[in-house]
Amino acid sequence: MLMIVCLMTIGVTLFMALATRGIPFINVSPSPNGGMTDAEKQVVAASYSSKWRWPSDMHKHAGEKARMKDVGVLGVALFQRVFGDKTSAYPIVFLCNVSAGVSAILLYLVASSYWNPAIGFLSFVLFITCFWPHQITLTGGYHTLAQSLLLLGIFFLQVFESSSSFGFLCLLSSGFVLGLMMFASASGRKFLPLYFGAFLFSQRLLIQPSFNSTIPVLAWISLWVVSSGVFYLLYDAMITSIYKGGRFESLLASRDKHPLSRYLGWKKKMTRLFASLSGAVVFYISAMLILSSDSRFYFNQFMVWCGFSLAVVWLIIPNVLQNVRGYLSYWYLPKNSCHFRLYADFFKGLGMTVKEGMRGAGWKWIFLFFGKVLPFYSLLYVAAFLLSGAALFAAGFSSENFAKWGAVLFLSLSPILYGEVTKSPQFARPYFPALLGILLGIAWGFFQVEQVLSARESEIFWSAVVVVTLCNFGFNLWIFLNDVLPCRMASVKLSKVLDKISGQKMYTYDTPYNDAFVHALPLLKKEGFHIEFIRSLKEVQSGFVIVPGTSSKSLNIESYQEGIQNIDFDADSQLSELIRSKKIEQCAVASFKTYGSSRIWVHDSEMPTYRELILKDITPDDRWRGMAWVLDVRCLQREQFSC
Repeated sequence: MLMIVCLMTIGVTLFMALATRGIPFINVSPSPNGGMTDAEKQVVAASYSSKWRWPSDMHKHAGEKARMKDVGVLGVALFQRVFGDKTSAYPIVFLCNVSAGVSAILLYLVASSYWNPAIGFLSFVLFITCFWPHQITLTGGYHTLAQSLLLLGIFFLQVFESSSSFGFLCLLSSGFVLGLMMFASASGRKFLPLYFGAFLFSQRLLIQPSFNSTIPVLAWISLWVVSSGVFYLLYDAMITSIYKGGRFESLLASRDKHPLSRYLGWKKKMTRLFASLSGAVVFYISAMLILSSDSRFYFNQFMVWCGFSLAVVWLIIPNVLQNVRGYLSYWYLPKNSCHFRLYADFFKGLGMTVKEGMRGAGWKWIFLFFGKVLPFYSLLYVAAFLLSGAALFAAGFSSENFAKWGAVLFLSLSPILYGEVTKSPQFARPYFPALLGILLGIAWGFFQVEQVLSARESEIFWSAVVVVTLCNFGFNLWIFLNDVLPCRMASVKLSKVLDKISGQKMYTYDTPYNDAFVHALPLLKKEGFHIEFIRSLKEVQSGFVIVPGTSSKSLNIESYQEGIQNIDFDADSQLSELIRSKKIEQCAVASFKTYGSSRIWVHDSEMPTYRELILKDITPDDRWRGMAWVLDVRCLQREQFSC
């Protein structure tokens, strides 16, 4: 079975590697002052890897955009050397592609070890045939890298359980990759509950809950309360001393550019930060004291924390304080970092108010997103827990069975719960860790059901699962090949079309709508095509005109004024009439699906997914406007299209 899993994974990984050749960055500004995307800054940072003395030196070149992505940038640097490519997005995408493949294999191994090979294979198939991991790959998101590190950490825990010779080394390794996970992706923290659940399961023979540790627990809580109060009382004195200079001055960002009063004004905010961090530590210690008094339990944790610390120290030295400050500043992004604040006037026109920290529609968005975008996974997940609950009840209701069912339900939903508790931005990418929780929940639930079925019932059950899985495969394949992939690769397909008409005059519009289309073409390619900018179709007499998607509701326009003001591209009245009447098809030598025409990419940013699922104001006409075109000017003149 493992051989089949590996061959299927290699096949999918190779397909993705070939299908993404030439992939551009998602949005590219043509102006030197337009700024680079986060991915471009990470590529630049990785290109200097030969000059790094320490991994943390990457932050000198990434403009703070490599924070919580250190391991990802290290991987990019590796594949830049493999491909001899230090400028394009391909090394990032390839790293994410390989990480998705590694995740698939590790998921099979982990699920097979916890349950059985059949359950493991089902988990693998559901993951490898889901469009979402591959969409994450296309964005260059390091989520799959963090996921592979999580699964590797869990795999080491499983090896620890079965190994007597290398057990402690496995715990050390598990902690080390957990540390790497926390520096692989900002979404990696959503995997933490899954890891700790796996760790506690590996220690289940040592766990004997007891409340005899009440006094030590109360002592820790008291220490937390007192230390938080002392921090608040001494804050002004500490900050004043640091501001005047000293060994801790790197804790204050841009100290030479801001007055002392700026930092003193952070007193309440920094006290809350201190209290939340120290509170998390106290909660962890208290929970462990209640769970067990066995010294082996604490020694095993110590080994994991040693491995974790080794990874963290390796990534933050030599400027420890500065890098810790940078990491935490990225962890605790301000509430106004979401895009809804930009749309205050838009919501005002709808009779709505954008409240501070608005991030979406809460649980309503959660249910709509997973129900509409991942319908078969949602169906299987609900079925798994309903059927497993019935199976456990049939086996004899007990508090132990109920606790087991509730614990797995909580852990499987923990990435979503983490996102909601911490007020994560509500769009697809930050919630990708939920997919693994859903798959593990399905695996556990179906395993419980399998235990109580007769041979005949088991045959019927697995037949139904196979049918749903095949339907799911067809659905996801159709979405990926007809939406996700072509929309992401639109500029690559444009380049191939322009190669065929090379030598002809080419024109396009100088507009932000082109940042994910013409402007995304590699610079040398774009210069070779000699594309000229126009304001109207009336300016050209021959050649071809490249028309980008013109919908203001597109993912790539969200942060531009055109998107904020809800203004579709209408600078050329003749073009607007062609699009409105749909006569543009008659003179198009090529058409392209883009982010603006997609039903999936719309969920990859906050405002578009809110408009799609909550406001429901993205119409078929909007998606039609999202199409891009190459028009034959001679045809336009022959047909005498005009407004």
